[in-house]
Amino acid sequence: MEVSEKIGNIGFWLLSSGIAIIFILMLIAGYIGSSLAIAGKRAMIEAETAPYMILIMVFATVIAIGSYLTVYNLFKTMSN
Repeated sequence: MEVSEKIGNIGFWLLSSGIAIIFILMLIAGYIGSSLAIAGKRAMIEAETAPYMILIMVFATVIAIGSYLTVYNLFKTMSN
């Protein structure tokens, strides 16, 4: 079996986009959380950042899929 360039590209883009999007989501959630903490509204932090945490979990799954595809492709390449 040859190296699958298509699987390699898909894995790369899933990993890269997932990491970039999670980074942005964490920045936004951190900004919201710190703004609420400074304003003295600590009880609202969890409720306001919950949608971002859900999206972070979704994109963590995207990263996991990209990692799996990359490792799968590497092992298939090395087995030749």
